[in-house]
Amino acid sequence: MTTQSDKKTRNRTPQTTLAKQARRLGLSLKDIQRLTGEPYGTVKNWSQGRSRCPRSALRLLAWHRLKNWGKY
Repeated sequence: MTTQSDKKTRNRTPQTTLAKQARRLGLSLKDIQRLTGEPYGTVKNWSQGRSRCPRSALRLLAWHRLKNWGKY
């Protein structure tokens, strides 16, 4: 038997690392696409968790955050 709290956690989609970083920085998927130089469909797949986001893309976001430190 499942409880009410089990249903809530099961139906929730896990948020990917890319989505968390982008939301924290206030960037859209188009902004991430411009930073990484990857096709928009690839970035969309990364953010939806369909394919794994490479660490190099996450490093680029971290670099962007450090470069614009005072803005965030």
